[in-house]
Amino acid sequence: MNMRRKLTDPDALNPKPSRRRARRKGWSPAVAATMVGALVLGAAGGIPWLLASRDRAKGELLGQRAGQRVGTPSLLPPSSPSSSPSHTQPAGEGDAFFPGFWDATTLEEAREIQRAVDEGHQPWRLDPAAVAERFVRDLVKWRIQVVETSTDGSPEEGWTASVILRPYIGEAEPPSFPGPRHTLRLIGLEGAEHPAWFVAGLESENIVVNTPEPGDPASSPLRVSGRGVAYEGTLHARIEDDAGNMLLRADSQNGILMAGAYEPAPFSGDLRFSPPEAPSGILILSADTGVGPTPAVTIVRLRFEGV
Repeated sequence: MNMRRKLTDPDALNPKPSRRRARRKGWSPAVAATMVGALVLGAAGGIPWLLASRDRAKGELLGQRAGQRVGTPSLLPPSSPSSSPSHTQPAGEGDAFFPGFWDATTLEEAREIQRAVDEGHQPWRLDPAAVAERFVRDLVKWRIQVVETSTDGSPEEGWTASVILRPYIGEAEPPSFPGPRHTLRLIGLEGAEHPAWFVAGLESENIVVNTPEPGDPASSPLRVSGRGVAYEGTLHARIEDDAGNMLLRADSQNGILMAGAYEPAPFSGDLRFSPPEAPSGILILSADTGVGPTPAVTIVRLRFEGV
């Protein structure tokens, strides 16, 4: 059953910063509200950004295929030899857990997207840099500088890629100062000659998570630790499951972790979250911001226990 909900108002992802911060900087609350990134307090709107982003991309793909007569692709591996490749998971074949989360959260969804790309739809999915630009644009409305892109793998072994990027941050409109480096990690499916890329993780050099590691079993309370630096030392945590449920809101007291204010310092905390309705999800840590888009975001893929 498809449990995903559709975003009707993308602007609902834009947070409203506190009046305290707006006064201290000398801005009006209205001006400050337009300058703060979507993840810092975005959960207050009650609409998961990731779900909306995936639905937009999938909607475009379905729209492109609507005018073309194509057979409904099987979501299972073919039981007999076929001229079409069988796209399988890049690691842990047979495991229900899929390491990607944008814009496919299951192996079946990833196969469907790969088939569409093989048919010539959405060629941007073949370019790691283009995938990165689209992902972070939907994430926090970042414009980015792509520093370096690398790919590795083969159709026999599956594919991995990484994109090193820097978001433009600051008070200017549009923001123009290159921020901290981030590494976006991508995966492609086994069997694909020309892989579509799926996001499997994002790590800021300013928010380094030691625990949990991607794919670790996760239950409430979730122990989170690492090293980071942020405005006033404040990191915001939120947890979503793949069904689109917000399990921990970034604006809740339980969603605050304290790191370094001027230089990286250890952070740790136990995050309590609501029961998930899907077997996997994501942990999002974002830096608090004094002005402009949030300068740092780290996302870790989670595998929920007992679901």
